[in-house]
Amino acid sequence: NQPIALDEAQDFSSFKLEIDDPDLDLVRAAVLLADVARFEDRHTAWVSAPALVELAASAGAEPSEWSKGFDRMVSKARPHGWIDEATGAVKGHVVWLSET
Repeated sequence: NQPIALDEAQDFSSFKLEIDDPDLDLVRAAVLLADVARFEDRHTAWVSAPALVELAASAGAEPSEWSKGFDRMVSKARPHGWIDEATGAVKGHVVWLSET
């Protein structure tokens, strides 16, 4: 069971960070995912673009096709402020699965 995974790697229309550990709170999630995401608050995280590339490769996504889809997503997200221009991180909604 991989602690961090990119599910539905080819779906560039719905980006979110799902936390599937009922024992994890925001502080612990921020520490555990520090190399992957920076939490703005309980509902918003900025996910590292290099981490997404690495996770896509781990998920078996074909690199050049995935990159094209990712680039399209970034270009659509940028005008909405969903890309951190300084770091390239992607803004995502955080879903706490234990609360759904």
